Amino acid sequence: MLKKTLIIIAIVAAGAAVALFSAGRRHHPMNMEQRTSFILNKLSGELQLNEAQKKTAGKIGLEIMEKMKAGRQDEGEITKALAEQVSGDKIDQDKLNKLLDNKRKGMDEMRKFLISKLAEFHAVLTKDQRIKFAAIVKEGKLGGGFGGHGRNDPQPPGPQVSGEKGSPAK
Repeated sequence: MLKKTLIIIAIVAAGAAVALFSAGRRHHPMNMEQRTSFILNKLSGELQLNEAQKKTAGKIGLEIMEKMKAGRQDEGEITKALAEQVSGDKIDQDKLNKLLDNKRKGMDEMRKFLISKLAEFHAVLTKDQRIKFAAIVKEGKLGGGFGGHGRNDPQPPGPQVSGEKGSPAK
């Protein structure tokens, strides 16, 4: 009887250890293709897109991915130029400012591009789908897409900091 009880306790303890390990484990971040596929699948299911809408969404997703890949190549050039400046005897502030101004222009272009693609996707949705899409965006359910990741998560325990520098939250 005691042996049977010990075996049951050991099994329960092992199960609890596995559950705790799995719960605390971080997921691997998605690469761009995985994130795009995740978002498209999520939208397709949640909004119940028809085949024509899925095709349009897929085309938009590929265009966004291509544009983002091009932007990532630019980031490598910025990092390289910054490293060159930092390793030198003197930092050429004008060169860095010009480089970052170009980066800002690229970000503005990307913003306009993404808004145009959002409008393109919006145009193929029905009224009901638009309402559902608005709810998805508002709730931040796309996992880092529109609305951000974890936006509606509760605040972690401990002191909170307000928007003002160094001021505790009220």
